[in-house]
Amino acid sequence: MIWIWAVLIAGFVVGEIAMPSLICIWFAGGAFVAMLLDLFNVTLMVQIIVFLSVSLVLLLATRPYAKSRLDFKRQKTNLDAIVGKDAIVTEEIKGQEPGAVKIEGKVWTAKLDTASGQNGNVAGNTASGQNAAQATEARALAVGETVTIKEIRGVTLIVTEKENN
Repeated sequence: MIWIWAVLIAGFVVGEIAMPSLICIWFAGGAFVAMLLDLFNVTLMVQIIVFLSVSLVLLLATRPYAKSRLDFKRQKTNLDAIVGKDAIVTEEIKGQEPGAVKIEGKVWTAKLDTASGQNGNVAGNTASGQNAAQATEARALAVGETVTIKEIRGVTLIVTEKENN
């Protein structure tokens, strides 16, 4: 039975290396303890119970701590790097109708951010009875204007008018 536990340990370690999620490694720890029990001729039923118990305890007790100490943060892609940068309007963006902007030599489809309350009181124009959506519909960004990229939704950039144009 010791060889079965050794193979399980190796399988769990390889599984953790292939998919680093801090789950398989704890089962390798449980298999190691069960393998030690096998050296002392403990019954198979006790080995299995100890394997499952130790694995579960290791998983629940140490995984949160280990996960917080290891850097599993999402790596930003090249696309994420353009959020917050400025772009030039190459095709008029009118209300909710998409237009186009150019950034770093690439042309993107772009829409005006409807949630923005800046730049011309788009969201705050309640004196004339308009709400944010109506005010956004009235806004248009002309070719050549500079905009700031707020976010990326699919293949469309969501932009706001740049302050101090």
